[in-house]
Amino acid sequence: MKGKWFFILAPLALCSCSIKENRVNCPSEVTLCFKALNELTGHTLDFSVWDYEPCERLYSDDFIYQGGYHTRKVYIPRRKEMLLASYGIPLNGEVYTIEKGRQCDSVYTGYKHVEMAGEYARDTIVLHKHFSTVTVNLHAGAPEDINPYSLVVRANGRGLLLSSDEVISGEYEYRPVSSYNPDGYSFVFRLPRLSDFDGKFTIDFCNSSTSELLYTMTFDRDIMEQANFSWKKSDLDDFNIDLDVGATMIYVRIGDWFHATPIDIHF
Repeated sequence: MKGKWFFILAPLALCSCSIKENRVNCPSEVTLCFKALNELTGHTLDFSVWDYEPCERLYSDDFIYQGGYHTRKVYIPRRKEMLLASYGIPLNGEVYTIEKGRQCDSVYTGYKHVEMAGEYARDTIVLHKHFSTVTVNLHAGAPEDINPYSLVVRANGRGLLLSSDEVISGEYEYRPVSSYNPDGYSFVFRLPRLSDFDGKFTIDFCNSSTSELLYTMTFDRDIMEQANFSWKKSDLDDFNIDLDVGATMIYVRIGDWFHATPIDIHF
């Protein structure tokens, strides 16, 4: 409650601090520069200040990001805090988790740990993209009226610690819906950031009529590195998985990476 009371009375506190008075208890005037990818220009970003002990939100605001280095001025108590900016998720704490069955949000976040001591300060918060949009293009010979496949996507990461960008381990599961295109069917879904050490995701191919599991494809760290994709990149890339399904083989392509696997699928 002390932090919340402070921000309610911040304008009065600033007015009451004079040169002759002890200014230790006055807030620091901080000029913050926010930087994000161009795709967030024109969108609303959320910003908040979090106390460490106890972990609680002291201040929150939102603004329209104008692109480039967007500058705003805020007043922050002179103690150790975390500054957090985000887009695409509600700021209910320092942890973002995804419920099983829900798709990952379009998560962009940036943080900064600070301990204000002076009367004025300047800092920069850079928001990074923590998800990948994946498009699975399924080519299965002649187009059919009904897609014979349904997909289940699983991964071994289910969220993010916003104060460090550390991946929260756990099971992520989502069932994307297919759309028809002239060459077959497409599935579009988002994957959360996964661990660069042991991050992996799988795609289950199921019979769309009976939900019977037909085939599972696994994409581990080694495969993704061969496809020139890295989970430790600051802004995650989007990528396509092109699949050609034949009677006895499935051909997989991610960018320049290509792989053929024997299959035995019977409907």
